[in-house]
Amino acid sequence: MEKKNILFTRVYLDKNYDYIRENASNTSFRFTYFREGSYGLRFIKQNIPEIEILENPTFEEFKKKLKSKKYDIVGFSFYLYEVPRIIEMINYSRSIGVKTIWGGNYGVLTQGIEKYFDKLFIGYAEEEIARELKKEIKKIKHPLIIRHVGTPFGLQILRAGVIQTIRGCSFKCKFCQTNSFCKKVSTIPIESIDEVLREYKRRKIREIFITDENFGLIKDYSDKVVDLMEKYQLNWYAMSRGDIIEKNLEKWKEKGLIGVFIGLENFSQKNLDYMGKMISGEKIIELIEKLNNHNLLIIGFYMVGFEDETKESILKDIKKLKSLNLDVTQLCILTPFPYTPLWDYTEKKFGIWDKDYSHFDTKSLVWNHPKLKPKEMRLLLEKCFKIVSSRESFFNSFKKMYRKYTQIYGIREGLKYMYMGIINATFYRYFTKETEPFFFK
Repeated sequence: MEKKNILFTRVYLDKNYDYIRENASNTSFRFTYFREGSYGLRFIKQNIPEIEILENPTFEEFKKKLKSKKYDIVGFSFYLYEVPRIIEMINYSRSIGVKTIWGGNYGVLTQGIEKYFDKLFIGYAEEEIARELKKEIKKIKHPLIIRHVGTPFGLQILRAGVIQTIRGCSFKCKFCQTNSFCKKVSTIPIESIDEVLREYKRRKIREIFITDENFGLIKDYSDKVVDLMEKYQLNWYAMSRGDIIEKNLEKWKEKGLIGVFIGLENFSQKNLDYMGKMISGEKIIELIEKLNNHNLLIIGFYMVGFEDETKESILKDIKKLKSLNLDVTQLCILTPFPYTPLWDYTEKKFGIWDKDYSHFDTKSLVWNHPKLKPKEMRLLLEKCFKIVSSRESFFNSFKKMYRKYTQIYGIREGLKYMYMGIINATFYRYFTKETEPFFFK
C-alpha cells in the first residue's frame, strides 16, 4: 500500500489557553494550568506513529505546516465551541488541495457537521483509525503527557504526569455527552499504565493526575492502578464522582491520594436528581469537609443557571460554595450539548436560541432562561468568579499543601519536597522541551 502523508491537528489558538484563567476573575492570586499537548492526539500518535500531529498551533503555524508537504489526509480534533474555527481550518485545507478531511473528538457530535468531513470517528478511535489505514493495534499504549500548575506571575508550583486509565462512563448524567461519544466502558492495559508511570518516575515526576471520567468506576482494575501508585511512591489526584470518592477515600489516601477533581454541580437536590447524580447535596458537603480535614486539594466543578435559579439564589449558593474552601473552582453556565437529554429537554421546553457554536463554551447563556437574560448571566458569572477566586483561597491552598506534605514526610523533608517541587516545575516548564511529545517505542 502506498504510504500516505497524514496530519492530525487541534484547533488553532490566538493565545496560550489557561484552563483556570477561563474560570477565575482577573487576579494574580490564582493558579494557572495551560493547555500543554493534546491527550487524544498523543494517544493516536503513540499507537500509529506514522501520523503527524500538531497540538496547539496558531493559524499561521497550521498553514505553514500544511504547505511543508502534500498531505493526503488532514484530521481535526475539536469540541463544539471550536466548530467555527475548525470550519475555517477545513476551508483552508481544501483550498490548497487536501482531498480527504477526517474529524474526531466531542465536536463530531454536532448536528450538520458531517457535511464538512469525508469521515468522522466517534469515540476513542485509535483502533478504528488503524483499520482505516490497513494496520492493527495489538495493545493500546499510553503516551507521556506532562503538565504544570503555576501562577500568573510565572512561578510554577507543580510538575505532574497525566494518565487516563478508564475510558467512558456507565452513569447517565443528563448534561454529559460521554454516553453518546463513548458507548462502551474500557480500560487501558495495566501494563501500559505501569510503563508510563515508570517513565514518569524515571524523570523524577512525583505527582500524577488521573483524568478519567470517573476513576474507580471499575473497582478491581482501579485497585491495580492504585497499587502501582503505591509501588512507585507517587502522590496522585483522581477525577471521580463524589459517591466513588467517598467509598474509597481511606484506602486511596493511604496509597498516595493527595487531591481530587470532583463535580459538585449544584446545591439543589432537585437539580442533582434531575442530572442523575447519585449523592445528595448534604453528602457532597460532608465529603468536602472530610477532604479538607485530610488536607486533600480539591478542584471542584459547579454549574449555575438552572431553570429555577434567579440572580439572588445563585449568589446565595456561590457564597455557600466559597465557604467550602475549594482550592480551584470551575464555574460553568448550564449549557445543553447535542445528543444529551438536557439538549432535548431544553430545546423542547425553552428553546435554544443561539446558533453560534463558539458561544457553547459554558460561559454563555445560549437558551431561553425563564428568569435570566444572556447579558445578565454573563455579568453574574463574572461576579461569581470574583467571589470564589479570592486571594484568601489562593494562600489557603499553599497552607493546605504545607500541612499535607509535612504530614507525609515530616516538617523538614516536607518543606524540602515543596521547595524542590517548585524549583523543578519552574525549570522544566521554561528551560526544557519536556512538554513536547515523547513516545514509547
